[in-house]
Formats: sequence, C-alpha cells, structure tokens
Amino acid sequence: MKSFTRILCFLILVLLFAIPARASSTEETAVEKVSTAEVSTEKAHLVAEYLSYNYDRRIVTATGTVILKYKEIDLQADYMEIDLNNNSLVARGNVKLHDKDRDAEGDELVYDLDTRTGVINGMTGSFTDPGIVGSVFMTGTSVSIAEGEYIMDDASLTSCDREEPHFKIEADEIDIYLKDKIVMRRVRYYEGRFHLFSLPYLVISLTEEEKGLQVPEFGFSASEGFFVKAAYGYVINKDHSGIVRIDMMNRLGMATGIDHKMRIGENFTGTIGVYQLLNQQNTHVDWRFSLGAEQKIGKAKVNVSGTLNHLATATREDYNTYQLRASLSGQGTAGTLSLSSDYRFNERSEETYFNASGNTNLKWSSGYSLSLLGSFRLLESPNFSTGNTTTSRLADYSIRAAKAWDFGTLTLLFEEKANLDAVQGATTWKALVRQPEITLQFPKVPIPLLGDFNVGLGFSRYIEQPSEIVSTRTHGEIEKRALNLTKGGFNLALSGKVRGNYYGTEEYLFTETVALTWNQRYLPWLRTSAAVSWTSAQGETPFTFDKPTIGASVTGGIYVEHKVIQVSLTSGYDFQYERYRDISGRIRVNFGGKDYLQFVGSYNPTMERFSLFTLEGNLDNDLLALKAKVIFDPNEKQFRQADVNAALKVFKNWTLQGDINYNIQMETLRQASVGIVYDWHCREIKLSYDFTGQAFRFDFVFKA
Repeated sequence: MKSFTRILCFLILVLLFAIPARASSTEETAVEKVSTAEVSTEKAHLVAEYLSYNYDRRIVTATGTVILKYKEIDLQADYMEIDLNNNSLVARGNVKLHDKDRDAEGDELVYDLDTRTGVINGMTGSFTDPGIVGSVFMTGTSVSIAEGEYIMDDASLTSCDREEPHFKIEADEIDIYLKDKIVMRRVRYYEGRFHLFSLPYLVISLTEEEKGLQVPEFGFSASEGFFVKAAYGYVINKDHSGIVRIDMMNRLGMATGIDHKMRIGENFTGTIGVYQLLNQQNTHVDWRFSLGAEQKIGKAKVNVSGTLNHLATATREDYNTYQLRASLSGQGTAGTLSLSSDYRFNERSEETYFNASGNTNLKWSSGYSLSLLGSFRLLESPNFSTGNTTTSRLADYSIRAAKAWDFGTLTLLFEEKANLDAVQGATTWKALVRQPEITLQFPKVPIPLLGDFNVGLGFSRYIEQPSEIVSTRTHGEIEKRALNLTKGGFNLALSGKVRGNYYGTEEYLFTETVALTWNQRYLPWLRTSAAVSWTSAQGETPFTFDKPTIGASVTGGIYVEHKVIQVSLTSGYDFQYERYRDISGRIRVNFGGKDYLQFVGSYNPTMERFSLFTLEGNLDNDLLALKAKVIFDPNEKQFRQADVNAALKVFKNWTLQGDINYNIQMETLRQASVGIVYDWHCREIKLSYDFTGQAFRFDFVFKA
C-alpha cells in the first residue's frame, strides 16, 4: 500500500498544473487515509490528508487540512476541488486566503488562480493600501474579489481591530477600488451597537490628494472667522465621481464648489473643478475654475492642468490670475524622460513667471548612454513707481554622450549656462559654453607596488562671458584615490592628483593635490583623526571658472563615542590665509531610550568671536514627550530664540499638546499653538488653537 501511495503521489506531481489530459479511464484513483500527502510542481504546492485525482475530468479533490501555495497565493480550507482544465477551484470550510496585501476568511470560495478573481461567501478579512496607515477590516455575505478591487454585498467596514468594534459602517453594497476609493451604497453608521445615522451613499478616498473619510472641519481664523467646512463625495458610476464642498465662514461668507473626476477608457483621467465665494468683505463674487487631464501612453504619462482665479480688490476692482502646467514623464528599459512647464500671470501686479525644464537619460546594453538636460526660467516684474520692468532670464542645457568599456569611458559633453540679463560686473561670469568637452577616463590603470590609478585625458573648447574669452583646453590627469595602511586601531590613507592644462592661448596650468588622512582608535569609544591637504599650481589660465584654489590646510579632532556620552572637538589651520579654522565642539549625553541633552558651539580664533550656542534636549516617556531648544549669543550675552514642543498625557487617553517658537531678542512670538487630543482607540478627537494665526479648529479623525 505504501508503494502504491508513492506511485500515485508521483503521478499527481507530474499532472498537477502541468500536462494535458491523456488517460481514457473514467475511474478515480485515490490516496486513502494517509497521514499527509504532498504534491509539488514549479507552479503549485498542495498538502492534504486525503488526495484524489480524476484522470478523465482532470479534477483534484483534497480534504482534511488542505494547504495550497500558488505563486503569491496561500490558501487553506477543509475541502478543496481544483479543476486543472482552467486552473479554478472551489474551497469550503474554514477558508483562509492570503493574496499579496489582502487577507480573507470565509465559508466558501470559488476562485480563478490565473486571473486571481473569485467569489467568497460568509467573508471576514482585511486589506491595506498605500493611502491607508494600518488595516481596514471588512465582512460580507458575498464578496467578489479581483485584482485591486472588492465588490461586497451586505457588508461592513471598520478600522477598529477589536472583536466588538467601537464603530462600523454597514452598507447594502460596498465597492473597494484599491489606490482609488471606497464606494458605499445605502449606508448605516454605528457607534458600538447604536445606529446613529444613514446616508444614501458614501465615498472614502484612498488617494494621497484626498485621503480618508471626509469629516466636517470646525474652527476659527482671523481671516475667515468662525467656519464650518464640509465635503461630501459622490459616485455616478465607476468612471465618474467627485466631491461637493460647502464652506461657511462668518467673515468671508459662504462658498460652494465641486471637483469632478472622470475616466475614459483605461488610460485617460480628467478633472474639472468650480469653487465660488460670496465675499462679504467687498461684496464681490470670487470664483475659481480648474481643468486637468492625464493621459497614459504605454509607459509614458502626460499631465495638463489650468487654473483661473477671478478676484477683486478691496475697492472692487476685478482682476484674474492664471496658471498653466504641463508635464510628460516616462520610464522604460532604455531609460527615463521628464518634461515640465509652469506659467503664471497676475493681472493686478502684472507679474509673469515661466519655467520649463526637461531631462532624459538613455542607456543601452552595448555600453552607450545619452543624457539631455535643459531649463529656462523667466520672471518679469514691473515697478509702477518708475515705469520700468525688471526681467530675469536664466537658461542652461547640457548634452552628454558616453561609451563605456571594461577598461575606460569616453564622454562627449556640450553645455551652456547663462544668466541672460545679468548686469555686467555683478557676477564674475554670466555664461559658460562647452563646445564640446571630450574626456577619456581609465579608472583602473595598474602601477606596480602602488596599485590602481585613475587616468584621464581630455580636450574642450570654452566660451566665457562677459570677458569674451574663447579658447581650447587640452588636459591630462592622474589620480590615486586611496593608498591605505591599517594596523590595529591605526589607519593612514594617502591620495593625490596631478593635472596639466594647455590652452589655445598658449598658456598652461599645472596643479598638484595631495591629501593625507590619519585615524587612531585608542579605545572602543575613543579616537582621534587628522587630515592634511595641499594644492599647488604653476602657470596661468585665461578663464575664471577653472582657477585653482591653492594652499594647504590641516584639520583634526578628538572624538568620544560612548553609548552614554558623545563628545567631539575639531579645529584646523589654513596656511594660505594664515588663520585658524573654527574650534567646534559638541557634547551629547544619552539618558536611555530617546532622552538626551546636547550642546553645540564654536569659536572663531581669527575674529575672536563665538558662534551662537545651541542647547537642545529631548525627554520621551509614557507621561511626557518634550523637545526643547535654546539659542544663546555668548558675544552679546543674551538668549536669541527658544523652541518648545511638548505632549503631556493628563489622563489615560487625553494628551495636552503645545508648540512655541519665540524670538527672545525681538520679543516676537513666531508660532504658538496648544491643543488637547483624545485617543479614542481607532479614532482621534483634537481641539487646537493657534495664537499667532488667531485660529482654532476641531478635528475628528478616523485612524486606519
């Protein structure tokens, strides 16, 4: 009997999800009462206490703690029937399905393994989504599941993980479209077991722009006065949905608006928005109109949007503002592409802003690559008192082509950077052109006893404005990036570079750079370091942009790196300018967990002045979370600024929060707010007041 069992398992192993029907017998062959039977192929893995296979119908029947693993699907049930003709199955009894980011349990499941679609009856489960922090738990008498969506009948949702949830939303039908929205029809909201209200339908967005359940906002601000802002989502069908907005502000007036989203086919999405305010301050009707469109073309995406604002001054002088945006982006196996533009115009100030930029990076398996970058920015701002217009135009582009081999890389670069409206003498140069720059790099050239060196050769033609200098430049360089000597806690690293430039103006420039770095660790928590760098140059360059910075400097420091205390003290000396560098110090004491106290400051020996001292501390425990920072000016012997962020748990679920940013020197309160938060397990209630903006608001948040 055991040999027969092994033979049968082998036959099912070969047949399952792999070969067409080839047996003419209608008899059913079975594995009878073995403790565990296991069947595996490249596509599936099936374990059960009892297995049978019908050759004629090509149906596998499994009972008794059945476990199926297929691609990203894990399925368990008491009974499972798998049809190998179409890779579908029926599972019954204690069904548990795990598929990517979703889990479901139920009484019965009819499922297509290839399309990952099916129907599960008596379901309980959960899902997550990029637009959700945590999980959403759901139940349904009958649920149709597909890639990225659920269609549920007689269903309920909640973000509360308790067996008796604090709240739940029941609906006759719930459609969940992952990464998009949840649509519920004939909705009933429950607090515990109490039915509070009903709605004809409810939409919860899962997108980053309009994330979560829309809850009315209550508050007060200096500009708006007392306000209530409500948003209600609607769905016409799968391709048409939107949000209706009603805002009531006692100082500004009442505003209404609608944002509608439409889909045409699989690749086009359009948006249209209208918002109108009956402005009480100038008895004017302010309105905003916006349009947007997104079109997917293969792996590319095109976005276009426009916004028109119709406003008025305090004296009721009408004016408009315009904004137009467009972008194109795409990514494929060969590379990436990105283009964008932004245009803005204000009729009142007559200011114009325009920006356009683009880049593409392409790579081929043969080692070729191409990179294109460019941008243009325009800003025009009139001065009504003088009648003049200030114009600023900035432009740049670069074209880089390269070919890589195992031994080196050849690069061709065309580039121009220009400030088209720079005032002569205001900048050292306002335009630099490479026409072109050709470089050949050999990253690993072996030299006996010294290791690998980086060798480079190049030729270029430059134009530098406003000096009107045009010249070629031929260069060669050799660089040793790191020559290390390590022994115990001692490390010595030596690097150097020599470069020679010859210009078409018959000038030449040689530069030599050497860097020596030393590190010594005395104890696991104590080390010192020092670095010496030296650069020299011989000759002259006709250009400004490649003038070398010559001279030598030495820097060093001592570091204590204990888990309780960290201390660093660093300084240096610049031989070119014959002056000491800042003496900088940092002390940090850790008290365990996230609690610490830190001091940072420095002293300039040349100026004989201290920098601003910063004292910062953090305290975080079950009762209090406090972060404070004080800035002190030791030269003037006065405090400059104080920042405090605190959260104090006053009761079990109540937390008092406060934020203060105070300029002590100017005696100005830059920002201050206080709020009290009630953590209602799966929900949060917050009442806050902003002292600087003179505004308070009430927030009710569903946590998920």
